[in-house]
Amino acid sequence: MLAFSLLRPVHAQGTFGFGNWPEVAFVTYAPEYGIDAPVSFNNGTRIGPEFTGQLFGGPAGTPVSALEPLYPIASFTYFPDQPEYNGYIFTGGGVHVPHLNSMLQATVVLRAYNGSSWDTSTYRGESGPITVQFFNPSGPDAILSGLQGFTVEAVPEPGTICLLAGGGLMLVSLGRATVKNKQAKHRTM
Repeated sequence: MLAFSLLRPVHAQGTFGFGNWPEVAFVTYAPEYGIDAPVSFNNGTRIGPEFTGQLFGGPAGTPVSALEPLYPIASFTYFPDQPEYNGYIFTGGGVHVPHLNSMLQATVVLRAYNGSSWDTSTYRGESGPITVQFFNPSGPDAILSGLQGFTVEAVPEPGTICLLAGGGLMLVSLGRATVKNKQAKHRTM
């Protein structure tokens, strides 16, 4: 099993980067803390190193659509290239969480995607939102307690969406034309 530490030492005031923002440990498998959140394709196969994992967050209660990207200390995190560990993040390090509510809580979701960004990916998925509790802004990392596994799905091509929408409009138009033709025939009889 991969070894890692969820807790980091407390930093002295003024030495913690990014304005003393608290951090959450970016780890999706830590059974001793109740975290077991694999990311898989719809068929159950776990994703691998072609996917990026990124946390999005905001003060507790923020709607998912308004969450902002959270940035890891070093770089974005990729899923491992080891079949027994695919779908999990073990060494994501701490992720800065700049905005908390007055109770030191944040709403966080994990997104997994295979492109250079969420918007340009051909496969992507998102966890359900969780509330992360921090105990001290410059203290040990909070954990992703309550994070559940999720699936990634193919993102429809914009051309496909337009084609389906156009086809739907055409069917509606044909349906209306057929109804009007039947009404006109009925009136002439």
